[in-house]
Amino acid sequence: MTENYKPMMMIAVPQLGDPNFFHSVVLMLSHNADGAFGLVINNPMDLTLGDFAKAQNWACHENLFALPAYSGGPVEQGRGWVLHRDISLAERQEVMTDLFVSVSQESLQALLQGGLENFRLCLGYAGWGPGQLEDEMKEGAWITTEVHAKYVLETKPEETWNKILSDMGVDPSRLALGTGLH
Repeated sequence: MTENYKPMMMIAVPQLGDPNFFHSVVLMLSHNADGAFGLVINNPMDLTLGDFAKAQNWACHENLFALPAYSGGPVEQGRGWVLHRDISLAERQEVMTDLFVSVSQESLQALLQGGLENFRLCLGYAGWGPGQLEDEMKEGAWITTEVHAKYVLETKPEETWNKILSDMGVDPSRLALGTGLH
């Protein structure tokens, strides 16, 4: 993450034409002159944590075996990031109070073996080049809000987009599907 950067959540509006981000919620972790980096938090994959662990020849606690891995975005889906609350992991970076991101295999293995469902494995990431996100923001493609760990780790992925908007006082059903040009 970038120093002095305050993480935010970005909620894709229906007009955003990129199918990779339909009803997506992105946890933005870095944004500076070189571009932006975030993780989609509400896009479960068909890949389960058990199948992922098995492919790596790792152990996976039975409580976690059927839980999904998440598509963190369309870029480099072979790389992974783990969002979690485990303060005992040596390798972790604080996103905010009660929410960390880890990238090491050791951290992921510890979480997979621990049996607690309080983490999300995100494969891939959402990335923007210099000025690209700013252009999308000017076009109104994203609604931003502050980060709350409950949306990342507690809210069901299929409810996240609606829940955040509703909690912000925005009726998701009232967001126009058109471009606004009539």
